[in-house]
Amino acid sequence: MSLLCRRYVVPCKGPNEETIRLCIARYSLFRDPPSSGTILFCSHGHGGYKEQWMPLLEHLLSPRDLDITEAWCIDWYLYGDSLAYNKDFVMATPDTGIESLSSIYSSTQSSKRSQSTLMRTNPC
Repeated sequence: MSLLCRRYVVPCKGPNEETIRLCIARYSLFRDPPSSGTILFCSHGHGGYKEQWMPLLEHLLSPRDLDITEAWCIDWYLYGDSLAYNKDFVMATPDTGIESLSSIYSSTQSSKRSQSTLMRTNPC
């Protein structure tokens, strides 16, 4: 069974009211899904991506008694396809998580070491 997929890029407001973009994939068995039925919205946890849902969606959307007609899967703005659209925003925004860990790590080191050995990573 092959799912039909339509992809969308949706602008929305980011953490500081800037415009970011989310990549969304719409999966269905039909080119024009029925107007009635259940629609699933799938997101992912830290480090995931929207395509991780494919095996489950192929099972749930296959012909059966379930009334699921389509599924929309969303990549958070820092992951997957969305990251490519938000690269400039991500590169210009300090990573407060890494900064916090670096500060904690630095405070545990001897006074001889003035800088953290944690490395800042490029998210792209």
